[in-house]
Amino acid sequence: ASIYNNENTPYTITSDNTSAVTVIENKKIHAVALGEAKITVAAGNKTAEVTINVRPALESVSISNEAALKAKWVIGDAARTVEVSLAPSDYYSSENTTVEITSSNEQAIVVSDKTLTAIGLGKSTITVTAGDKTAEIELEVVKPDLTKIAIGNKEELNAKWAVGDATRTLNINYTPHDYYNDDNTTVTVSSSNTSAITVSGKTLTAAGVGTSTITVTYGTGENALTDSVEITVVRPDITSVTITNKDDFTADWQMNSGTKSLTISLAPAEYYSLADVEVVSSDSNIVSVNKTNDAVTLTAVSGGEATITVKVGSRQDSVTINVVRPALTSLSITSEKT
Repeated sequence: ASIYNNENTPYTITSDNTSAVTVIENKKIHAVALGEAKITVAAGNKTAEVTINVRPALESVSISNEAALKAKWVIGDAARTVEVSLAPSDYYSSENTTVEITSSNEQAIVVSDKTLTAIGLGKSTITVTAGDKTAEIELEVVKPDLTKIAIGNKEELNAKWAVGDATRTLNINYTPHDYYNDDNTTVTVSSSNTSAITVSGKTLTAAGVGTSTITVTYGTGENALTDSVEITVVRPDITSVTITNKDDFTADWQMNSGTKSLTISLAPAEYYSLADVEVVSSDSNIVSVNKTNDAVTLTAVSGGEATITVKVGSRQDSVTINVVRPALTSLSITSEKT
């Protein structure tokens, strides 16, 4: 137990400003008016002092810069400071009053004294407490604006693409890529020529021969972000070239007996015509070729054998024709006098 206590040691309590704080029966102090008083306790040759400020009760605490705090706040932006107002302001300030600031979501916003730092995406309620008074503000940390979109597989998209080939998919790159991707970003994809290329989402289909500009767009108006690629769809490769009237040339063909037509079938027929076909005679002195975009005509010129070859790309067909002299129709003997 202590050797000295209130019961065995005389002491006095005095106030240097009894207009603000008075001492009652040398035991209690009483706040009688606004002001500041130094209370001194003396025992023997020892003293202790405390300064008491008599002021009205704290009426309210508020955040005075709410508008600035609620302005768009992007992760990575500068820290923000909470400005606190206490009322009545003549008696209360951050310098003479304990103020505590907390964050309901420290994954988004952390607090150090009155400084707020955005460290992650999300919302947080910031609470300012002074005594039994509180003020709250809800803040949100958002991701940076999307600054660029780009079609990342243009080289692949520009590879040879024929009608009927497999569909192709746009790969889109976003900047900043840490915050934007296909799952959380909506873009529109359009085709300048839907007769050549149709669009469904980010999937492209080669619908017909032609060229189309594929455009990817994010946003609208003057702030829209875009990128584009020009893609050409070609016709399918030729699959077959066939001379369909070879039977017309199985028999010997007499020279000077008129012309014959060569009929040719191409597949796929909707993409190829006689204009694409090369027709060559192995010996044009025996069988000559006359080709237009509408017909191929052969003429038996002289006796012998010639092979007619029709070709489109790597596909070809041929027929061999034997041309003979006309049959002998008469024989006569002429005499000369000697």
